[in-house]
Amino acid sequence: GQAITRNPANQYNGLIGGNPNLQPEKADSWTAGVILQPRFIPGLALTYISFSLPYALWILRAFFQSIPLELEHAALIDGANRAQALVYVVMPLALPGIIATAIFTFIVAWNDFLFALVLIGQDELKTLAIGINEFFHMAVVDWGLIMAAGVMVTIPALVFFIAVQRYLIAGWGAGGLKG
Repeated sequence: GQAITRNPANQYNGLIGGNPNLQPEKADSWTAGVILQPRFIPGLALTYISFSLPYALWILRAFFQSIPLELEHAALIDGANRAQALVYVVMPLALPGIIATAIFTFIVAWNDFLFALVLIGQDELKTLAIGINEFFHMAVVDWGLIMAAGVMVTIPALVFFIAVQRYLIAGWGAGGLKG
């Protein structure tokens, strides 16, 4: 394996390509080298993906298996090719499942506290949940400020749900089998 070496400028070179900004006394996380360093936002995104993707795929698999194959076969008999059958028959029926999965993954990422606390070290990169938590560490806790921040945190989630709601409801009524 590679060792962590020290260069003449008194800066450490990490395990992956060397990073002079990642010093042992300042690092919050040394477990994955440069990928999960405290100043690297994609490391946080990779963490959310690794926890949300297996569950999302499991939910989507159940939704796609609940769509009858007869509908796809009927589209093929009517002259559609496989891609057209997927786009015009299967996807409208799977839309509620896709949107429910999107809502789930959004909630997991939006409400996360632990990973953001551990993996983000700089104040300007911290998530809203971490920022609100730091209001409790002030000399005098300003409850009005905390409540206002709580409302501000819910606004993006509310906008997301309002935007997605019409597609979810429209997908419930699409398609079906007779008899």
